[in-house]
Amino acid sequence: MAVGRRTQPTSRDHDDPIASLLEPTSMIHARVRGNEATVAVVDDRIIVANDEIVALDIDVAGLRRVQVDIERDRDGLLVIVPIHVRDEPQVVSFPPEEYEALAHTLMHIGRVLSAPSG
Repeated sequence: MAVGRRTQPTSRDHDDPIASLLEPTSMIHARVRGNEATVAVVDDRIIVANDEIVALDIDVAGLRRVQVDIERDRDGLLVIVPIHVRDEPQVVSFPPEEYEALAHTLMHIGRVLSAPSG
């Protein structure tokens, strides 16, 4: 499934925990597959999910903090901290080959967070 548009489910969607959460009109702006979960920006929501659970599904505006940690000889870490305590913070690790997709995802999160509200 292409990033940036929603198409009908394909046989590849069974590998994508995000696909089952989408409405027909939903737009995937960015997606990155981590070791523990997939992180996606869908419309103005951030979703963290794996094959078993949806760990987080909130509006991007509901984020308090997003942090990236990259160290030598280790997978990178993405820490997502929501504003509301009812939403559990998420930590997802990413191998170096996913860093470009991770950067793309962070760019979309940053754009939504920095957009004027109103």
